[in-house]
Amino acid sequence: MGRIERILRELESVLLNTQALSGKASGFVAVAALPTLSATMLPGIIAAFRAGNPGIAIHLREAVSVRLAAMVKAGEVDFGFGSLPSGEPEVEFAPLFNDSMSAIVPRRSPFAEKRSIPLRDLAATPLILMGRDSSVRTVVDRALAGIGHFSPPDYEAGYISTALGMVEAGLGITILPSSVLRMSRSRELVSRPIRDPGIGREVGLIQMRGRSLSKAAEAFQRAIRGKCAELYSRRQR
Repeated sequence: MGRIERILRELESVLLNTQALSGKASGFVAVAALPTLSATMLPGIIAAFRAGNPGIAIHLREAVSVRLAAMVKAGEVDFGFGSLPSGEPEVEFAPLFNDSMSAIVPRRSPFAEKRSIPLRDLAATPLILMGRDSSVRTVVDRALAGIGHFSPPDYEAGYISTALGMVEAGLGITILPSSVLRMSRSRELVSRPIRDPGIGREVGLIQMRGRSLSKAAEAFQRAIRGKCAELYSRRQR
């Protein structure tokens, strides 16, 4: 399947290039990104990029962390945007920012009254965590193990929207990237930073080592780098 997708992508790129009559950049870019990034950061980046580069088509594919590197290596996408599991010598990772995790709690919860929540306090409550193939789960499990908490979560969810729905129903608390509440229209949930220790994951660009990118893919990478630099320099002020 990956080979067929790659051939179709290359054919579409050729067609787009031959249709470029205005002299502007053209082409086709396939990118795989973590679901949290696909639902929060990337739509705005793509909209701004397309406004300035109408001849470049973007194909966005959502994938959990363990799939990103595999898709890059198989040539199914030009590059990935997310976290990189260890033990992937064939791909290179260019970090862009640290994605901090927060506790998502019901507005009626006592935790909602706190400015931040110690991880140990969260470990003592019913937890709703993402599945084991998620990079968020890997980060959270590692942090919980660091404070001596090895018990399995009370619930696991395959999708972020499911985890948020379970929190809203009062089943427990979830730990997710700080930006995920943008995905939910619920006014019943709030996000609180985690401390002692804080939790985060490194997010960046993933591409095959030694493989050159098309001009279109390079341009889209620059757009992602620029937006990440803008967002995270603003937060540090």
